[in-house]
Amino acid sequence: NGAEGVYFLCPEGLYVYNALSGDKGYFAFEVIKPFINEPIHAGCWARKLGVEGQDKECAGLFLTSYMGGQVYMRQKNILTVCPFSTWKFGTRSVYSKFYSAEASKLKAITGETVTLPDTVMIEIIVNAIRDASLRSIDEIASKVDLWKVGGRNYFVLIVIPIVRKEFTSVLRAKLSEDANVVKFLKVVVEDQILLNEKVSKYVDAVRSYDVEPIVREIVQRVSNSRNLAFENKDVVESQSFSEALRDVLKSIATASTLQTIIVEVASAS
Repeated sequence: NGAEGVYFLCPEGLYVYNALSGDKGYFAFEVIKPFINEPIHAGCWARKLGVEGQDKECAGLFLTSYMGGQVYMRQKNILTVCPFSTWKFGTRSVYSKFYSAEASKLKAITGETVTLPDTVMIEIIVNAIRDASLRSIDEIASKVDLWKVGGRNYFVLIVIPIVRKEFTSVLRAKLSEDANVVKFLKVVVEDQILLNEKVSKYVDAVRSYDVEPIVREIVQRVSNSRNLAFENKDVVESQSFSEALRDVLKSIATASTLQTIIVEVASAS
């Protein structure tokens, strides 16, 4: 009530708006600032607006992947004034202090706050992809014939659902066996926005994960599989085959697949 002008949650958006529009916007954080009594993170764009915080690390410089390898996003236990920083550091924004529904949802049955580092979920998902792939070795080996029939892309198209079927079963079991994970998932599924954000983050992280060790293990086992025709060994030992497997592994954990499994695990327990 009584608000005038354009208010921004994003400091970068406000900075650009003020610089290019000829108008003057307002940083929403300034409205609630008197009520925030905790340390805050103020990155590069917030500092351009004159906002000072106890943590000044620039979220934009903290990569999620580098040269195809996974670089884990560091979690922070500090309030952020920028939505991008909130996502990047896996923490809470200053605005969450005024969202009473969120506060109640983040309580477990015991009354304790439920948290789970994103790295834990990512590791579980990657391990499930590996286990599912190894379970599918003989079936993958039997499909190498299709490479010569329809080419690389056809082979990838056929193998993805084979591995994904095993992945669904493996991931469901891995998530269900950890009580802390189940508690966390029960909280997450109660908030569709939070669920979407978490799943999106997991998918992005898995796609940037270094799967080369898994690829090499699959190649070795497929090459030794009794289901591999001798005349197809040259395909399995080619660089193109390894690249195809890399594409398969990065296509297994889709957003819809993860969301379905998470909801099933949370509902079944």
